[in-house]
Amino acid sequence: MIGIKAHYITSDFISHFHLLGLLPVDGISQTGLFIHDAVLGLIEQHFPGEHPLISASVTDRGSNYSNASNNFGELWNCVNHLINLAVNDILHQNQEISSLISSVKSVVVHISVSSTL
Repeated sequence: MIGIKAHYITSDFISHFHLLGLLPVDGISQTGLFIHDAVLGLIEQHFPGEHPLISASVTDRGSNYSNASNNFGELWNCVNHLINLAVNDILHQNQEISSLISSVKSVVVHISVSSTL
């Protein structure tokens, strides 16, 4: 599922946010064009007859989301996603850390399945 959340400021400078909807993720729904059209449809559902200014969108840097966001103003990368990618990259590049994490996971799994707590 893809969550579409809107943050906006009204004409009287009050900040709001709403979850506009969740989009299913399957074959065709992962294309930039589908995502773009679906986002515009959700905006029209929640703001009928209005033409809200979209100044930015936040994505995970996937090419489909970048393509979908081309007409949505400035494109921002999700910081949490970038940190996750960086940490995973570091962990996979360092064999000692990767081996240690695998060992710890094995111990945790062994304790989890053998524990009667």
